[in-house]
Amino acid sequence: MEYWSWRLLAILLALQIVRWIRRDGVRNVLRSMRLWGEGVSVEQRRENLAGLGILLVLLLLGVLFGLAD
Repeated sequence: MEYWSWRLLAILLALQIVRWIRRDGVRNVLRSMRLWGEGVSVEQRRENLAGLGILLVLLLLGVLFGLAD
């Protein structure tokens, strides 16, 4: 495969999310992704912000590579 398939990445991500929902339930998956509110620890907030930052960097890289063509 010469180029990375974004469709494959999206399918794999969707399958992973479905797997998490089946394992933990919808409410628990959404609860674990919160950044603030009742029951959110400082460690959970830090981990979720780090994950959000990584996703934003990946999105930015995708946009930059898309503009480079």
